[in-house]
Amino acid sequence: MKNKEHKIENKIKDLRKQQKLSQEEVAEALGVSRQSIIALEHGRYMPSLPIAVSLCDLFDSAFEEIFQFEHETKKIVENISNNVLRKEATMPLELEPWRPFREMVTLRDAMDRLFEDSVVTPKTAGMPKIDIKETKDDVRVKAELPGIPEEEVNVEITDNVMTISGEKKLETKDEGEGYYYKESHSGAFSRSFMLPSDVIAEKAEAEMKHGVLTIVVPKVEEKKPKKVTIKTKSAK
Repeated sequence: MKNKEHKIENKIKDLRKQQKLSQEEVAEALGVSRQSIIALEHGRYMPSLPIAVSLCDLFDSAFEEIFQFEHETKKIVENISNNVLRKEATMPLELEPWRPFREMVTLRDAMDRLFEDSVVTPKTAGMPKIDIKETKDDVRVKAELPGIPEEEVNVEITDNVMTISGEKKLETKDEGEGYYYKESHSGAFSRSFMLPSDVIAEKAEAEMKHGVLTIVVPKVEEKKPKKVTIKTKSAK
């Protein structure tokens, strides 16, 4: 029963219902079709690596909370490993090196790529655009948040990971009106990313101006090596 509850199709459906999202809303946020979400929730489809990262971002969940490492992670990285194995298959058999742990290494490398690629979580529909700049003394982050008041925005820094979250509320005057086409988004959002250097989180400063949130965080001063003078005793 426990394994059944942890299956990705059950986990995705539960997370979607917890956040009160429709299949259409999830599909739009991930940039895929509704049919893909239906297939995902019925266990007929495994997401690609970028989509898997986007799912973690959308539901604000750790990778291992959604996917079983031993079973589902292997399926997710098949697109990467298959490309590698196809290239290796063209190598003459007598020249191919024997690597008994190839599958294990391929999986580990794919997971490394997952976390390297997700230093900044992917930009999905409704998420703020992020710019990160590092200077000699600080790290500067800019997030585009048009139409969102500063009291609806939260910024947290934990272990050099910055999370910008908030909510864009739906304008009540739009309720009941029919749209021919609509790109604007409303609802809660959250985006996390690793800062490029160690910072002093408690000294961070943030300012909202013209729909752009600017956050400046001073860097931890680099420790300089202390030179030790060696004294010599003169022989008596």
